[in-house]
Amino acid sequence: MIKTLKKIWPIISIVALIISLSGCRAADYKRGQKLAKEGKYKEAAVEFAALGNYKDSQERAIVLRLKQLILDFGQAGEGLGLLTVTNYDADVKQLETVAEKMEEFTERFSDSDFSQDNDIAAIVDKINIGGQGILLLIEMNREYIDQIDSSAFTVLSDETRAYLENSKDAFKSICKQMQAEEFPSKYSGWF
Repeated sequence: MIKTLKKIWPIISIVALIISLSGCRAADYKRGQKLAKEGKYKEAAVEFAALGNYKDSQERAIVLRLKQLILDFGQAGEGLGLLTVTNYDADVKQLETVAEKMEEFTERFSDSDFSQDNDIAAIVDKINIGGQGILLLIEMNREYIDQIDSSAFTVLSDETRAYLENSKDAFKSICKQMQAEEFPSKYSGWF
């Protein structure tokens, strides 16, 4: 009896370890779901990514990262104040940072297994195009501002003021369009 127990003890230990680990993964998965329901998409995405190939964790991580980026664009657009010639880079920094993060996300997404999922790929493409538009407009504005001799004036011309105001409106409009993007019904209940 003792010999038999000694022989099967390693097997029992391995089975117990596997059962306990799968229980941990299930608890981590539920924690990720709870975080997502609470609107903590970044934290939930990290939780799901750490689970590897457990259930649909990788897909959830991607969808939640995208959801967070969309919210970040919305916050950056809403937080956009007066665009100024003298402080333009600081005025658009948050927006530019989010657009650059979207570029990085898109690159990683295109290398993932989920890039072939037409539903999520369509959303990634739309949000990335919006981000690219924002980056292009930021660069165009910088070129416009560089042409202005700021030491030669004390008051902005009406043309420059209107140009910057139109740019701000364009930024906000792009961000609102991103926020209006709806996820397919297969993701309902995920957030």
